[in-house]
Order: sequence, then C-alpha cells, then structure tokens
Amino acid sequence: MKRFFLLFFFLPVVTCFGQGKVIYHEIELTASIHQVIQWNILPKNFPPPGNIPFYYIKESIDQKGRVTELKFLDRSGNFADATCFEPIWLQYQYPNDTTIILVYLNEDGKSSCDLECGIPDQSTYYLSHDQKKITQVRYRCIPDTAMYTKAGLSRDEIRDSIKEFEEPGLSSQIVGYEYSFAKLNGKFPVGTDFDNRMMLFSNSEKSAIQKALKK
Repeated sequence: MKRFFLLFFFLPVVTCFGQGKVIYHEIELTASIHQVIQWNILPKNFPPPGNIPFYYIKESIDQKGRVTELKFLDRSGNFADATCFEPIWLQYQYPNDTTIILVYLNEDGKSSCDLECGIPDQSTYYLSHDQKKITQVRYRCIPDTAMYTKAGLSRDEIRDSIKEFEEPGLSSQIVGYEYSFAKLNGKFPVGTDFDNRMMLFSNSEKSAIQKALKK
C-alpha cells in the first residue's frame, strides 16, 4: 500500500478561543486510511517546508475537554482528498452527558448522506451512564435525491435504501475518535466488538486509545 511521505510546516501548537482550544496532529495518508503519526505537533520539531505536501488534523476542543471538530487538511490549508473510507470534516455535538451527535461535512461545510459509500449525514451515539460503552447508534440519512435519480435510481429505491440505512444498531466505536487527542474528555467509548479493530490503528493511536480505555 503506497504511503505519502510527509514534510512539515509551522503551525501554532495550541490556539485558544473562548474557553476551548485548537491543537494539531501530524497524519499520514494511504490509499484507504488516515493514521496519526504524532500528536500535538510542535513547530520546533519541523524541518523547513519543501515541495511535497503533508497532511494534518486540526482539532477543536470545548471547555469540557471534548472534541467538537476534526478537519483533515494539507499544508496549504485545503481539505485532504475525500474517499469513501475516510472523512475530511467531522463535527461533534453533546446534547447531554450520554449522547454524542456526529455530523459528517463535505468541503463546503454541508452534510449529505452518501448512499453509495454507506456514510450517513448524521450519527447519534447513546452511551452508558459511565460513558465507557456505546449502547446504541442511530443514523440519519438525507441524501441528494436529485443526484441519485439522475444516476438512475428510482425514488422507491432511494426510499428503501434510506429505510435500511436508518435502522438502529450497534457500533464498535465513535467514528473519528481515534483521530482525536481529547476524545470525550479523555474517554473512548466502545462497543462490545471493539477489540477486533485495534489492529487498524497506528502506534500513536493505539497508545492514546489504551490510555483512554483505562480512564
């Protein structure tokens, strides 16, 4: 699997806004996944920028220590290339202590369900009282109907796909939390089958997840 070599440029390590903050992480892109290589990247660690682009995550954290936004960017500040496998912009909302709402956004800041890739426009995760377990997840799917009918799908086919998509179910993890340093104020809620996914993470991600699971 081909990997892209990374070069660095200068970023502030922490930017404060209100009572929250913004931090940055170096990532590597492969043909199918993103991987965190280094958390909280520091300007003093960077060599001079070169001609080969590199990629990073801009993470926004609220005053309660919870990730609220992840943006996957290149050194020019543009969004990384979007694929069916990986997001480019995620936002997290916390209506109460045991609910997390994840919104998937495109580069224009708009949410839309992708039936072809199997990506909802919104996922709602329900957690146990101690915030360690995911008890249920519900998906919302509001696709661009005109785009799919133009591609040859009937409205009945689109409606059936949405109905199947929105069936409540279980999840092994909160999508995108492996890329967050803050996570849920240091916690990493998981489903019953989460252990089977550990092999998919980078060493940096594994270390942070293992620490969070002990909290």
